[in-house]
Amino acid sequence: MIAELASSVAENAAPTDTSTLADDSFDPDEVAELMTVDPLSPHEIVKQGLLGTWSDFGIADGAEWVNTNKKTRRESRKWQMPS
Repeated sequence: MIAELASSVAENAAPTDTSTLADDSFDPDEVAELMTVDPLSPHEIVKQGLLGTWSDFGIADGAEWVNTNKKTRRESRKWQMPS
C-alpha cells in the first residue's frame, strides 16, 4: 500500500507536458546573477508607491485585524459533525 501511494504521488508530481520545460540549463554564474538582490533607494520606493500603513487598507487596529482573521480561519477549518 505504501509503494502504491509513493507511486501515485510520484506520477502526480512529475510534469506531464515537457514541451514547456526549458532545454537549456543555467550555469552557476547565471543563477548567482538571478539571485542577486538590488535594494531600492528611498526615492525609488516612493516613486513606485510602495509606502502604506494599516489605515490605507481600512484597518484601524492591526492586532485586532490579525486576531479576527485567525478566528475566521479557525472557524472555517473546524470539523463539524453531521446532524
